[in-house]
Amino acid sequence: MGRAERPLFARLTRYAATFFALALVAGLVCRGAGWAETAEPQRTVAAADGTLLDVRVLGQGPPLLLLTGYAMTSGMWDQEFVRGLAAGHTVILMDNRGMGPSALPPGAEISIGRMADDAATVLEALGLGRADVLGWSMGGMIALELALARPEAVCSLALMSSVADMGLLLPALNRMGTMGGEEIRGAMFPADWLAAHPGVWARVVPRPRPPDMAVIQGQEAAMRRWPGAMGRLLELRGPVLLLAGGADWVCPPEAQQAMYDRLDGRTAAPTVLAMVGQGSHWMMHQFPDMLAGMVNGFLAAGRAGPPGEEARPSPQAACKGHDAR
Repeated sequence: MGRAERPLFARLTRYAATFFALALVAGLVCRGAGWAETAEPQRTVAAADGTLLDVRVLGQGPPLLLLTGYAMTSGMWDQEFVRGLAAGHTVILMDNRGMGPSALPPGAEISIGRMADDAATVLEALGLGRADVLGWSMGGMIALELALARPEAVCSLALMSSVADMGLLLPALNRMGTMGGEEIRGAMFPADWLAAHPGVWARVVPRPRPPDMAVIQGQEAAMRRWPGAMGRLLELRGPVLLLAGGADWVCPPEAQQAMYDRLDGRTAAPTVLAMVGQGSHWMMHQFPDMLAGMVNGFLAAGRAGPPGEEARPSPQAACKGHDAR
């Protein structure tokens, strides 16, 4: 069966059944006011090297930090996806250094590790001891480095369309280097799905300001330099959710499968792999309610163990979440 013919859910791992029912319910009911109207005014946090980091907070509940991807701003998350998360969480939206209104100082470092340090700085500035962390694409790399370097700060990880091995991403980076902006945009959704859903472009938030191309080039260089985390995955302490798009040519589903295969041997915390058969790299714009529900269900649900074994607490119960307010 080709990718275009795959069902919406190509496959869920055996652990997914423990949270899938909750996820579906959460995806259906997690609606509220638009996050752009309910978010706090933007604030800035000073990183260790003096770089100003732009942050917004919305919602109430256990803290959930969102780390965005390559060349993206925090305002470019799908709004319905964010609304679904903010219905039950305090969502922290931060721009990677230099991508928000605050300019990157001359000579400031751009690296995956430095951006992970920035994320830790934001959590500390908000008075949060720990948080659940969701990273999309390059944001997943940052989330991995954060969890590995600061395990005490991360309750659980949700990695959407991301990689732990740059070897699986480099072909896409090289391909994008030969494509124009509109060509890249047009390739981000499966052609047959896009033909049936032309209204999806109304969901894609336009860039709020012209980008600093030096920062974007710095991000690409940072990804190319990143040594990856595949060999360190077993050091992760908390639960991990892997969300893979079956039609994602940027971070292919094989990348999440490889992470799952490495992490599945852990006994201290569960790993869940959910494969969305028609999902692209921008699948949050395709299935925002469903994906928010899956993240919410993962964070809320405990894992049922084998007979005679006590069920494991949910990531949020184990985290004893703090409120960012």
